[in-house]
Amino acid sequence: MQIINDSKTPPDTSKRKVKTMNITEINKQVCKMLRDEINPVIQNKLREYGLEGGLGNASYDDSTVTFKFEARLEGSPTKRDKDLQLNLERWAGYKAIQCGVEKEDILNKEYIIGANRYRLTGFNTKASKRPVYMQNIMDKREYSFTEDHIDTILPVAEERNQK
Repeated sequence: MQIINDSKTPPDTSKRKVKTMNITEINKQVCKMLRDEINPVIQNKLREYGLEGGLGNASYDDSTVTFKFEARLEGSPTKRDKDLQLNLERWAGYKAIQCGVEKEDILNKEYIIGANRYRLTGFNTKASKRPVYMQNIMDKREYSFTEDHIDTILPVAEERNQK
């Protein structure tokens, strides 16, 4: 039989460091500090369940702070990544009609820009100047390009080339 805690033995608090701080007003710095301290705890707990995520944007007034919270399966794409991919599929379908090719020809093609090879990874509808995202195949870094730049390297059907 093991004694969990009897009145003679004080609980072991050496492992827990309790920070005491009296916050009197919620402001941007307090929100940042709270996120920085709470996020690692949440991420460790999520890892125990095979999940990943954490606190997102915060909204606050002088007495309340609300954080957006996201949890997803470990290794699964974020909502942003899913949106970029869905928008890319739609954009590629539109461009395929313009170029007279199949959508897959646009999505699966390796594009050579300068000395580098890229592949399409996303399309950001909210980016007015550089909405097309491409990944460098060699170093896996992502870059954004203008639509006009991409239009010059898209595949075009043979019959359109001859006109």
